[in-house]
Amino acid sequence: MELELVLFKACPFAQRVVITLNHLGVAHTQTIINPNDRPVWLFDVSPMGQVPILKINQHTVIFDSVAICEFINDSVNGGLLALDPLERGVQRALVEWAGTCQRAFGECIAAADEKTWNRMAADLEEKLTWVEKLAHDAGPFLWGERFSLVDAAMAPLFMRLHALNKVVPCYDDAEIPRLLQAMETLLAMKEVSGSIEGDFDRMFRMMVKGRGKGGYVDTLMG
Repeated sequence: MELELVLFKACPFAQRVVITLNHLGVAHTQTIINPNDRPVWLFDVSPMGQVPILKINQHTVIFDSVAICEFINDSVNGGLLALDPLERGVQRALVEWAGTCQRAFGECIAAADEKTWNRMAADLEEKLTWVEKLAHDAGPFLWGERFSLVDAAMAPLFMRLHALNKVVPCYDDAEIPRLLQAMETLLAMKEVSGSIEGDFDRMFRMMVKGRGKGGYVDTLMG
């Protein structure tokens, strides 16, 4: 099976697919496109011209990161989702919720001023507490001893939270101990740290400039 992943370099939703592919050791190629210069053909295979998309054998296309990750996992019997229907359902809910958390993070770095930042940061922290509530007691991953698609979905956000927290505290450690344990575990994994090429801190700086130039976080970064 020939797989080609089409992505934007800094897209967190594409990054979760890269992490899944790398963790499972699935051979693939990557095509990085410019979000400001999207090729016309992208709109023929993705409803809103969004990435990631996965091309299978050069003609069949799957869009949406959740669907792509599940396809990859199923195609190689990767075991990254529970067999029990109830557990699997909760895992899928957390994967979807990871996207909600990621969008809340985007609102944080886009905050125009401190007042807006405080409101957006409180919203993000509230959303993270839901992950904390549903995370496994023992860890070290979010769903227990083994890496899962929940971890793949949250890992890109963890990288960004870690970078942001160097600039301005964006969560209370005492409120999310399980989540922080999983964050430490995931950020130490090669498939996570290597899921974006280049200097991530520099890339993060560009993300902040792109979303919130002249805003609260951008000003703090100097």
